[in-house]
Amino acid sequence: MNKELEQILKIYVELFRSTLLYYARKFVNTKTGTDTLSDSDIINDMKFNIEDGKLSISIYNYWKNIEQGSPTGTVVPISDLINWAKKKKINGRLSVNAFAKLAARSIKLKGISKRPIFTIAYDETSKYIDEEINNYVDSITNKIIIKNLK
Repeated sequence: MNKELEQILKIYVELFRSTLLYYARKFVNTKTGTDTLSDSDIINDMKFNIEDGKLSISIYNYWKNIEQGSPTGTVVPISDLINWAKKKKINGRLSVNAFAKLAARSIKLKGISKRPIFTIAYDETSKYIDEEINNYVDSITNKIIIKNLK
């Protein structure tokens, strides 16, 4: 792959990640007064791969629940919530298992409000990538035309 295109994609990845973190911090948990997404595994564990001019993103499946929310009645596996609580080092008066059961019950009763940080970050950063790729294509096209004219 052309080094210039690879550099454009690398810059885009960093721009996307920083934009995602920026918007993640804007969604504050109303109960705790803190943001719950900026230090989330969903963002920290995202993997970006650039190969043959293609950018792929590996992300946990539950990103859709964050992005779109979950309606009331949604059943979340207790094991997923236990793992999440352990990673977050949630401790207090309840055991991790008891906390996970209460969280699952709350999600089932109230659902999860949507936080469309991925869509917002994509919309913001796609403007950059569109412009940069168009400039890149124009520069290649101009080189081909000039070369053929000689």
